[in-house]
Amino acid sequence: MRGWNGGGNPRVGIVGGRPNALMSIPFACCRMAKDLALDAKNLNDLNSIAMKFIETLTGSTDGGPILSFVGGAWVDHSCTLKPTFMTVAEEIYKTKAESVDFQNKSTNGLIKSVIPNPLTPTMVFMLANALYFKGRWREPFDKSATKDSKFSLLDGNSVEIPFMTSPARQRIDTFKYFKELGLPRERSKDNKATFSMYIILPNKVDGLWPVIEQ
Repeated sequence: MRGWNGGGNPRVGIVGGRPNALMSIPFACCRMAKDLALDAKNLNDLNSIAMKFIETLTGSTDGGPILSFVGGAWVDHSCTLKPTFMTVAEEIYKTKAESVDFQNKSTNGLIKSVIPNPLTPTMVFMLANALYFKGRWREPFDKSATKDSKFSLLDGNSVEIPFMTSPARQRIDTFKYFKELGLPRERSKDNKATFSMYIILPNKVDGLWPVIEQ
């Protein structure tokens, strides 16, 4: 169901009436359902979708969205990677094995802490991903409408932080365990895909894990 029924012009806070732990998910909303990764028939199909998605993001000449992402896989010397894994990583995801500044080189210096420290001595494999996305909002937020409010933490404590608010109608969906807000990005002239950022707000202060399990 929608968070609003089309009538009136409700004032909507980004994280609703009772802010709590939330997840922000940059997500590519393609027009056709077959382009979504959730509809991939198999692993090869999913890799093909990923390659098309990357080409969509990097093919704009109109100042389109900026996307920087990096993934790293660390394997203990007692284990080996399958050749097919290396082939897919190199040909589809454009990766290569070399020593790089993981936290800064490929994330525009905005993601400072990616890997937990210290690592446990029993760890044999670790996979880490970092993502940076920037685009023009279709309906930008007014900085003067920022308001301070309480934000609940997973440990039961709360902190006072600034929240963006807007009087405009928003796309809000409600589900059993969470609410979802979709914020569309302005489309580039030479880019047919529509990109949105989805913010997911659990219904309960301690409801993050049920959402993840779903």
